[in-house]
Amino acid sequence: MKLFGRLYTCIRLTAVLVLPGAAFSQAAATDSAIRAAGLANAVSQFREHMGTALPLYSGPRYTYYYAQMKEGHPFFRSPMPHRGEVMFDNIFYPNLYLKYDMLMNKVVLTDSAHQVNTTLNNDKIDYFNIDKETFVKLYKTKNNGLPETDFYQVLFEGKNVTLYKKDQRKINEDSEHKRYIWADVSYYLKKGDTYYPVGTQGKALNAMDDKRAQLRSYIRSQNLSFREDVEDAVKATVSYYDSLLK
Repeated sequence: MKLFGRLYTCIRLTAVLVLPGAAFSQAAATDSAIRAAGLANAVSQFREHMGTALPLYSGPRYTYYYAQMKEGHPFFRSPMPHRGEVMFDNIFYPNLYLKYDMLMNKVVLTDSAHQVNTTLNNDKIDYFNIDKETFVKLYKTKNNGLPETDFYQVLFEGKNVTLYKKDQRKINEDSEHKRYIWADVSYYLKKGDTYYPVGTQGKALNAMDDKRAQLRSYIRSQNLSFREDVEDAVKATVSYYDSLLK
């Protein structure tokens, strides 16, 4: 948005400077030609940039709805926008400001002045990146083990397996009828074309049963706890499992 404003200002200023006048000297005419060329270039850049970015800003305005919550927020990392990028309708858009509302499952684009918040169309998003963390759209099939077609965060991508995280925010009410947002987190290991839940030690070992003995020994030696820090434990275990595979 700031770029649009600068280009618009440049166009207006250049237009004023190139107004014709009978008293202009030959040098002024030359300057006018140079400025006219600058104006044409500015207009070209403006149109080119608008034409590329316009699909991103064509979605509905994002409406804040969680101010009355007792605690919690629905966003990945924080309610503040973070640097990111998105593959949208088969076009890659870098250097954006994005937020991910995990309660409404909406990717929100914020302009550089943080004034306008636009909801992107999920159907046109293949993947997006926020603060160097990648979310990809995975598709549920009849037999692949995924609970639903949705965006999943990539936690680990090895040579043989990939680990995904699904953080789905939900709303609960306490005994005083005050509402709060909490996180329902699950983890999935992709082996071949199948996804396996690995959110507990038992499920993780079942999913990687071909290396069960080595993994048990590794978990003990590294003091990994699936109860106290499941994310670190499952990431470390999956990473070690990937290193054991040929």
